[in-house]
Amino acid sequence: MWQHFRGAGHGDGVNESSAVAIYVDGTNVYVAGDESPTGGDPVAALWISATTKVNLGTAGVGSHAIAIYNSNNVLYIAGDENGNPVYWTYNIASKAVTEYALSSDAGAAADIFVSGSDVYTTGNKGSDDAVYWKNTTVNALSSAPEKAQAAGITLNGADIYVAGASSLTGTTTDIKPVYWKNSVRTVLDTAKASEIGYAIRAVANDGDVYISGFYADSTSPTYAIAAYWKNGTRVDLTDNTGKAEAFGIFIK
Repeated sequence: MWQHFRGAGHGDGVNESSAVAIYVDGTNVYVAGDESPTGGDPVAALWISATTKVNLGTAGVGSHAIAIYNSNNVLYIAGDENGNPVYWTYNIASKAVTEYALSSDAGAAADIFVSGSDVYTTGNKGSDDAVYWKNTTVNALSSAPEKAQAAGITLNGADIYVAGASSLTGTTTDIKPVYWKNSVRTVLDTAKASEIGYAIRAVANDGDVYISGFYADSTSPTYAIAAYWKNGTRVDLTDNTGKAEAFGIFIK
């Protein structure tokens, strides 16, 4: 029912690996993802300028790093370990890694944002309950019978924006791209009312909020249109002759 946001193609050329998120600081390139030793579970990892790998997760339990954010030379990395949502910090100066558990419930953290001393992480408890955490305090965004996923998070002043997808009936035929502003859901515009979709990342700039994602026909689908929304107004990046998705967005 839901998209699984993973990339591929980073590592040592021997073990299977995925590169999912990236941050650049001067000449240093930080890439977050995971690497699976032969016959073993994936381990969340951070690669530094393609020369150094730092293991974030614990070997043998399965972990993934999904998103990365820098604040005051500390990298905040969202993901999951042993089926539970977590985030890690990596201190660029001391090279220390610290893990923070967000919940003992099954789920995963999908994105992370830092404002002052507060850490905002979004993701899911279980497979169908969208949430965000302020530090380690959980805030629910959906409730049964609705099924939802939270994928991206940003702050615009004091307002908290979370991008994701929601199905009010819990079915695959009415999954809509949505965002939550301070936990209040808004459905994003698509070209046709019957189309489904997913909002994936959110960023704020000069008071404007930009959300990337895609929408598609609800059967098959035969097409998927990459798009972004600026303050709720949709801008299509592709047409309905193929399949495309907009996973990330950056405003300068």
